[in-house]
Amino acid sequence: MPPLLGVGSKINSLDLICSAGYVGNFDGSNWKDFFESLNNCDYVSSLSLSRFDYMSEVTFVKDSENTDDNLVYFDDSKVNILSLECSAKGSGNILNGLSNINNLTITADRGMTDLQLLGKLTNLTSLKITGSDLKNLNWINTLQSLTTLNITSATNLLNLDGIESLNSLSSLTVTDSSVSSCVPLKNMVNLTYLDLRNNVIGQMSDDNGVSRQNLDILYQLNPNVERTDGRKGRLTALYLQGNNGLKRNNRKSRYFEINME
Repeated sequence: MPPLLGVGSKINSLDLICSAGYVGNFDGSNWKDFFESLNNCDYVSSLSLSRFDYMSEVTFVKDSENTDDNLVYFDDSKVNILSLECSAKGSGNILNGLSNINNLTITADRGMTDLQLLGKLTNLTSLKITGSDLKNLNWINTLQSLTTLNITSATNLLNLDGIESLNSLSSLTVTDSSVSSCVPLKNMVNLTYLDLRNNVIGQMSDDNGVSRQNLDILYQLNPNVERTDGRKGRLTALYLQGNNGLKRNNRKSRYFEINME
């Protein structure tokens, strides 16, 4: 079984790899023992659970008083950074048992589409999602403490609708995805870092000037621009490479030229 950890332990980094053969030696009770020993630690700076889908027989709960060996209580308040590598098979189990985590990284196989449970993790300040089949962000408006959001390789993500309500967000990365519009970013004046590389923002140029609208919105986040609403943007880093067809307006090229191809 996984090694048990002593009461009061202080762990800098713990990586647990769950493979089919490895986890096959354990039942729910064994995993419950492991996580209960983890709960006894004073803190865990970084916890990484790889191939977590093989632990799909374990159900995580928020109730520390449960006695069912198939239900595992995980005190995520002890963990500073939690990293999960999983697929659709077992991804929701641990998310359902979290409540206090503030820094979460999910690396997912294709096929993981349902991330609605993330909307319940209202203490999150940093969220990174890589490689999912994420289609929308309709669950994200409850994460009002979020300051950093990183989404990579979500090729089915077509828009950023829902993100406009995240007033605390200062760093946003959405790369290698299929986002075509910057409209939800229009009033996000607290953004200081924005990376939209390798999307399809420039491919929506039409008679209505959609591509130019995207550029105008981003330009309004520049701290040197006078906005009509009287607020000032804070954007100091902007990356737009790989958005085919996005054209620079001469009046605005000085602001963008070091960050655009």
